[in-house]
Amino acid sequence: KKYLVVCTPRTGSRTLCQWIHQSYAELPGYLGYLSEFFHKDLFEAKWRNSTEFSTPEEEVEGYFYKVPIFQKDRLFYKDEQDRPRAGWTTEKQWRLDKLSKSHGWYLIKCFGRDLLDEQVYRSLNDQYQLVFLERADKWRQFLSYAYMHSTRNINVDPRGGMGSPQAINEDLLNYFVEGLFAYEKIRQQEPTETRIVLTFEEIFDKGQINVRYL
Repeated sequence: KKYLVVCTPRTGSRTLCQWIHQSYAELPGYLGYLSEFFHKDLFEAKWRNSTEFSTPEEEVEGYFYKVPIFQKDRLFYKDEQDRPRAGWTTEKQWRLDKLSKSHGWYLIKCFGRDLLDEQVYRSLNDQYQLVFLERADKWRQFLSYAYMHSTRNINVDPRGGMGSPQAINEDLLNYFVEGLFAYEKIRQQEPTETRIVLTFEEIFDKGQINVRYL
């Protein structure tokens, strides 16, 4: 099945997507994992800091590092010459078009705020089954998020998640909360009877989820 994992930061999404990717790696038609593929903020940060687009092979810091991450081949970026050299609106449309015309399928991860773009939401929702991943303990999640920002270390164990006092500020908290509201808005748009919701606590604390059932 074609899945889109919808989440907020520090919910264990990176690990969950790795598990799913490894389970799907040898399935016919599976092309790879596209991480945060419609994250406008990351794209624009990369755009501001560079006059050129990085190729996937460079694996440099920024939006294009290891994109598509974990992919067995480079099929998504095979036709590099037809790729736009413009801002996010053009790049977004190019990615949506390439996905819709792809002879295969990907595992995709998006934050809730990425799907507030109606065009992105409609296109992906038509092609993929949305799987929602969340964390019940929002305070611990925020501490983990703050710690990640203060250390620039994305590999910290999210079950620890103790942020330093210096890392916690109003702007960071507001951005985090806005992300939670965006996620919830997208979650509520999905019909209850078909909605798939996983929690961090189920996966990591209790070990109840077997990703192969997806």
